[in-house]
Amino acid sequence: MGGPSDKQALALQDRLGHVIHIEQVRSDATGPALVSSQHSLSPHTDHHAAHFVLWRCLEQAEWGGDSLVVDGLALVAALPAHHREALRGIRLVEHNIFEGDVDEHPMLTTSPDGGERLYYSYWLADETLAGAARAAFDMFSNALEVVPVHRVRLRPGDLLVVNNHRMLHGRTRIGGNRTRHLVRYWLAPQPHAKVSPR
Repeated sequence: MGGPSDKQALALQDRLGHVIHIEQVRSDATGPALVSSQHSLSPHTDHHAAHFVLWRCLEQAEWGGDSLVVDGLALVAALPAHHREALRGIRLVEHNIFEGDVDEHPMLTTSPDGGERLYYSYWLADETLAGAARAAFDMFSNALEVVPVHRVRLRPGDLLVVNNHRMLHGRTRIGGNRTRHLVRYWLAPQPHAKVSPR
């Protein structure tokens, strides 16, 4: 059975929110950027302005390139209360994508509806992180290393959508002679300054 049509994919995007950023994600053996390299990528979130991340697979690698998904807020909920509170004081480097972007964003925040929002990438933590903040960050990162991860191998035409404020995503190492090509959409409930596709 084939993947969704363009019309179905657009209808799904419309239900999730406004597209604020589109990027062509092609694997490249010499690519310096994490997103375009052939290396594995550990679970993380994307820019905090993206409530949902949607990928559409155009071409899959010969081997590897499986998508990894894990419930980050479930990991947070399993931490001791004092570690959960310490996560709120941690500020991680933010991706500089949109005009007016801040340099840092809190790792854990409360949304207007009272829920929690997670922003996490281990490589965005300041090396000077210490004390209770370092202990909480390390406990979360270590838990992420051993928690069961949902693994998905996308086929051409498949869509994958995650809640970027809750779910962490990554991928396995990419190999072979065929390029892995996904289109990544960032979606937000409210309009945001759009960035042209790369």
